[in-house]
Amino acid sequence: MQDRTFNFLELFRFSPYDTSTEEGRSKERYRLIGLAGSSSILAGVMTSLLSLISVPLSVGYLGKEQFGLWMVLNSLVVWIQLSDCGMSDGLVNALAEANGKRDRTAACAYVTTSLVVLSLISFILLGCLFLSYRYLPWQRILNLSSFENTLIAGRCFVTLGFLFILNIPLSIVTKIFSAFQLAYITNAVQVLSSALSLIGLVVAIHFELNLPSLVLIVAACPLLGNLSLWLLLRRYLPWMRITSQLLSRTALSRIAKSSIPLSIYQIGVLLVNHAVNIVLAQVVGLSMVADYQILLRLYLLVFSVGTVVARPFYPALREAFEGADHSWVSASVRRVLILRAGLATLLSLPLLFIGDWLVKAWIGQALNEAFGFFGWASLTILLISSSVSSTLGEILLVLDEINPQIKIVFLSAAVTLGGIVYFVPTSGLAAVYAVMAVSTFYPILWGFHRLDRKLRPLG
Repeated sequence: MQDRTFNFLELFRFSPYDTSTEEGRSKERYRLIGLAGSSSILAGVMTSLLSLISVPLSVGYLGKEQFGLWMVLNSLVVWIQLSDCGMSDGLVNALAEANGKRDRTAACAYVTTSLVVLSLISFILLGCLFLSYRYLPWQRILNLSSFENTLIAGRCFVTLGFLFILNIPLSIVTKIFSAFQLAYITNAVQVLSSALSLIGLVVAIHFELNLPSLVLIVAACPLLGNLSLWLLLRRYLPWMRITSQLLSRTALSRIAKSSIPLSIYQIGVLLVNHAVNIVLAQVVGLSMVADYQILLRLYLLVFSVGTVVARPFYPALREAFEGADHSWVSASVRRVLILRAGLATLLSLPLLFIGDWLVKAWIGQALNEAFGFFGWASLTILLISSSVSSTLGEILLVLDEINPQIKIVFLSAAVTLGGIVYFVPTSGLAAVYAVMAVSTFYPILWGFHRLDRKLRPLG
């Protein structure tokens, strides 16, 4: 037992292992996973706690209708990310592949090409944003009941959109660190930017700023975080070069191989994750959007713990897959699935018994309607099933098994949104999480089958 404990703790050292041997490469992957995973847990917990603190402050200051408006506008703005055609996510796969092949020239070409293309896209998007935002019928889109909120909606949308578009090319720096298994750097910066967002919220409330000003202060912090990561890139990856000579059609073609199907897949993910706010606003109003967002924060707190533990495995899995380290890949897939499912079960079961009390103690008021045992049971099942489904899907994505998953994610989106429209008006908010849980069952069965076929040749 003592030797095993020593070996486990040995993985958390900061000096790298000798990667000239298979054993050294295996230990180095687990060392980086350990650093990234432990820092991700800390960052996820800190970020989620900061988010949990911000919700009662925001609801208390803005009221449920304006808070719901803010959340719906966030969901609308996120759709702008589709304009990158999945390049940032495709970049991770391309860089992890280059890392597995030890091809630094290709890695530099991928980064240069992505940065140039995404900067051009952002420039075009900024022009479209300023030309169109005044003419969108906000009152009809968001089912707004007051003229004041209709005016605020347009100003908030252009503020969020402007900052989001500026961040599109800048945010690829997080993908670079992730692909080279240096996610612990981005985790530290993420905590700092989240803390700055909370401080900005408190300052805005203290000076009684209006919603557009509050949104500007809070949304600018992630942008500042990414700018600081670019300054750190030279220190941690000193060989990384960004120069016009590396801009190439070959690099763009390799990124597009992953990015184009990923962008289509991303549409389905956005339908599941962000269209819910818009559909709820249309079907039952902004008050239920606020309640949904409050419960979603609890869901994300539990879900993000599993996510931050699992995510560091993915670039390492692709790097080992490219290096034909078959036994390491198979063993690590089993470990990450067991770890993710176990964490989701352990952390979600208490909500069955203390969920109602937790919400009231947290935001200082009850939800508009009772969530009940059925609601908490649905949320618990969703947390466990979505953790397994997400892990299977993410492993397949990083192995470039993307096209087959497109139909799966659109099927899940159709089940979720259709179920919300049909069941929520009669069954309430609990029905949202029930239909979401049902939508994960088929992806789980399919994911196990597909992953087995993918890894079977590895033995």
